Amino acid sequence: DIDAFDPGCVRASMGAIFQQKIVKASWSEFLSWKNDSGAQLIGTSPYSDTDYRAIQYHRPTVILMGGERKGLSSEH
Repeated sequence: DIDAFDPGCVRASMGAIFQQKIVKASWSEFLSWKNDSGAQLIGTSPYSDTDYRAIQYHRPTVILMGGERKGLSSEH
């Protein structure tokens, strides 16, 4: 678990976190919401063949970003 309002997270976001809606959910709850809402799901990777600027985004869009050291887990 990550505390989005941990001082280190707030500092790393340079305060941008206060402009975002923060929701905590299990992976299955998140997937259920995603399917019900029709949200576009994007995962980041330094190994991708697709440049993020080449994607056609639509609303709502969720961008999953992994940690600096490990990236996204294989299950996500």
